[in-house]
Amino acid sequence: MIGSVKSTLFNVSQNQCICQMVQSNIFAINYYQTNNTCQLFNYNGSSIFLQNNFNSSFIFINQSSTLITNIQSYVVSSSPFVINAFWSFDGTLNDRDSNYNGVLLNNPSFCSPGITGYGSALCFNASLNQSVLINPSINFNLSNQSFTFEYWIYPYTLATSSGDRGMVGLCQSLANNLCLHMTLRGANVRISFYGNQCTGGTTIIVNKWYHLTFVYDYVASTQRIYLNGILECNHSSSTPLQITNITYIPLTIGMTYPLAPFYFDGIIDQLTLVGWVKNASDILNDATLVAWYNFYNNSYNDYGPNGINGSGMNTTFDNNTLFFNGTQSYFQSTGFVLLGIDNSSYSFSLWINPSQTNASTIILAYQNSSSYSKWCSVYLGFTTQGQIQAQSQSSKGFINVLGPSISTYVWTHIAQTFSSTNGISLYINGSLFNRSASTNYRSGSAPLTIRLGNSFTTVNQTCLNTTSQGGQYMGWMDEFRIYSRELSSSDVQTLSSTR
Repeated sequence: MIGSVKSTLFNVSQNQCICQMVQSNIFAINYYQTNNTCQLFNYNGSSIFLQNNFNSSFIFINQSSTLITNIQSYVVSSSPFVINAFWSFDGTLNDRDSNYNGVLLNNPSFCSPGITGYGSALCFNASLNQSVLINPSINFNLSNQSFTFEYWIYPYTLATSSGDRGMVGLCQSLANNLCLHMTLRGANVRISFYGNQCTGGTTIIVNKWYHLTFVYDYVASTQRIYLNGILECNHSSSTPLQITNITYIPLTIGMTYPLAPFYFDGIIDQLTLVGWVKNASDILNDATLVAWYNFYNNSYNDYGPNGINGSGMNTTFDNNTLFFNGTQSYFQSTGFVLLGIDNSSYSFSLWINPSQTNASTIILAYQNSSSYSKWCSVYLGFTTQGQIQAQSQSSKGFINVLGPSISTYVWTHIAQTFSSTNGISLYINGSLFNRSASTNYRSGSAPLTIRLGNSFTTVNQTCLNTTSQGGQYMGWMDEFRIYSRELSSSDVQTLSSTR
């Protein structure tokens, strides 16, 4: 097929997927019925391969310049079943479709919050030899085929430089290509089939969240590791996994064996396993697209990978956008773990169409609290002069970046990004308008709630620690995205190109 993946939608119906294709600059979709996932393709004149998935539907709008060629399979297997599993660990060891259910060994616990800020995650104590076994199945075959593992970890301790903390494994015996194990070897991420391995170069530190991706590409004979969406290791000429006794070998989580065994010490959350190669763009989104609210089909749901659904107060939906039309009119969503960590990079992207621009709040974040005062910060809003302003807290106080006056009743794309290297950057319609000096970031040191359109006004919800006491936003908003990385200028240009 001639095209490339533009984006991936999660938790949507096939009809919603088709509607998005028709309404956007999209010429093809690939819809997976098993997990309600929709891939959107742009025409770009370059070739891609689509996984031959018996549970997906490929739909395209025919064009004279579109060439559909043989859709090749990445899977070489006697079974037509394609693995597509997800374990949320939200109080259960069952996967999303109850195909690969687990059992506890030595009682690892469910702890809260996980990376999504809601539900739970799996907590392991290495000194107690804790782990989870996923029951073996004839359909759980990773040999001689492509696959991708993705999950989040939060390590409490690391092993010595030559020791392992086992995260996920599938091991038949200690022989070449018969023992899959994903570990932290010392302070480095590693995947090995035994005698056939790939090791990352970044030093992992304890008490910090990391998104890990392990890929085996059968067609390219390559192992890959991604850390927080960035390629860490690429090992070519890698022989595939060749386990034979698949009905007797469980997948282990929190432990790898028979190498020692080695146990993990920390948290594992949101484990995904699919029987195909995920591309770099999807992996980066899985790792750093925290939430995506497009308000499509009159919904406050998160269409990103984490399912952090929101709610609205005194708002209405207007042609698949969100309309703020009165006092105490706002949208909010709770549980943003990474935004509540000091010095974490972040980005906001959204479209606004204000009906007025005088001293109003666009984006507010606050720490959940039962007290009469809350930590909070207005990240984006309008000044009393009608200029847009981005700000962020630092160890020296608030850092403010002033933008232009914004026209009313006109759609404008706004992006605010932060990294400790580049400081705060404010983009208007895809172009960098203003940027601060390098600075640090001080958060609420706890998972944050994000609110659009309104700041606190009641006595028991005083917004402290802010230089902007913005009032009610009036108008429309659309396509609100939150990232745990600093978007590049090309990322912002892409987001501002279509609404």
